[in-house]
Amino acid sequence: EAIRQAAHLAYNGSKLSLQELLHSVHVEPARPESPPVDTPSGEIPRLLNAVLCHALAEEASDIHFEPEQRGATIRLRVHGALRQEESITIPTTAYCALVRRVKILSGLDITKSDEPQESAFEYRIPEGVLRARVSVLPNISGEKLVLRLSLSNQSATPSHEQSLDQALKELGMSPDQVEILRAFLALESGCAVLSGPTGSGKTTLLYTALHALTNPGTNVVTLEDPVE
Repeated sequence: EAIRQAAHLAYNGSKLSLQELLHSVHVEPARPESPPVDTPSGEIPRLLNAVLCHALAEEASDIHFEPEQRGATIRLRVHGALRQEESITIPTTAYCALVRRVKILSGLDITKSDEPQESAFEYRIPEGVLRARVSVLPNISGEKLVLRLSLSNQSATPSHEQSLDQALKELGMSPDQVEILRAFLALESGCAVLSGPTGSGKTTLLYTALHALTNPGTNVVTLEDPVE
């Protein structure tokens, strides 16, 4: 736990570092016919990185950016409940540039600000690869931005030398649960339902199971919305 907190602090993951960065952000207001742009110093990418690291440090599954007249506020969804970050407000000009940065990372159209858009992007951090599903929704104060976060750790995926049983045990499954899952994976037809709250490990478990089924003689197809 101490190492994890130190890593977040070193990578601008603390709320104090985020607040200090917000005080130093300076973005020139754009002309009416053009969107805001980042400053040469890269303050907006550092701001996005700090927000993402802060959300991970707080074990948040979602980040809600709410544009208002005085600036954009942040709410984090932690263990299913939304929580207002009272001390964090992003200046309007900086927030416009941050939205533009997220759109560029996720391949969205930066010229469209009057219609909803959805996409995703990946962000490499010390703990692994962070995947963010992006939702942009226009409102009367700007564009509301929601990021759904999922952190993939490559060690959770079984290697060719690692058995399925060992991989599942590392995910925290008991021997009885491993046997139940192996029985499902051995069936030639049927349906298995996996459910649980956000962040409980559904995608990680499914990915591990699919990896065990994949071989040159098997055709594996997933139907997903959104694709993960």
